[in-house]
Amino acid sequence: MNLIFKCFVCVILGLLQSSCCSNLYYVSDPVVFANVTEKSDFNIAGGLNVGQVTSGGHLHANVAISPKFYLSGSFTSYSGGCSESSTFNGVTTNNTTKYSGKSFLFGFGYYKSLGKHFYFENALGAKYGNNANVRAYENFEYRHIKYFLQPGISYTRKHFQTGIALRLGLIDYLNHATGSQNTIPKIATEGVSPYVDPAFFICAGGKFIKIGSQISATFSDYSNITFIPVGSAFSMVSYDALSFSLFLRITIPSKITEK
Repeated sequence: MNLIFKCFVCVILGLLQSSCCSNLYYVSDPVVFANVTEKSDFNIAGGLNVGQVTSGGHLHANVAISPKFYLSGSFTSYSGGCSESSTFNGVTTNNTTKYSGKSFLFGFGYYKSLGKHFYFENALGAKYGNNANVRAYENFEYRHIKYFLQPGISYTRKHFQTGIALRLGLIDYLNHATGSQNTIPKIATEGVSPYVDPAFFICAGGKFIKIGSQISATFSDYSNITFIPVGSAFSMVSYDALSFSLFLRITIPSKITEK
């Protein structure tokens, strides 16, 4: 009864949040704000991002290739772990799950001045990501492509910047065989899932170097969360949907990049 109760608790909590060393199939990453204002503007930012059960780093860059359009790219990585113990018939077992993953994003966007200090931007692009879960006796890996449209508005001054954006689109899990039985995860056979990533950032400092922070989250259709019929009978998938990041932003104005 004790083992059944523990497993029941893991199922309930796993449907609500990352818990009981469940397998992560998705980790939210920082939303990329272009923050360009004129042709040849270039900025690069990097820092630390923290979720509910993972942490890592990210790096992204944006460049205005014309008075209206820009290119955007980013790289994110994370790692984490979970340890738990269970006792059955007087025998205690310690289990540890290690999480790791990375993602690559590319976008093409449009930007426009809305006044003296406000700017509108809208990007179209895709992100590839993988999420690995390793235990002593089994491992799982989930791969996905995330298609997105991202409208946003930013307020830009010489020493202060802030903005909001809404990254939305579809997540498609790839038919990549995984687990100790080398099977396709059920989530990869259910078709694409819609999602929305709201985000808010703020940064301040010097004219060209600023320190900032961002908070974003992923809201999606989690009806595809299901048991994985490989390895442990109680393995399940979960997600790390909250992202908080601290970053350093370096801005190179067009007057320098055009020389």
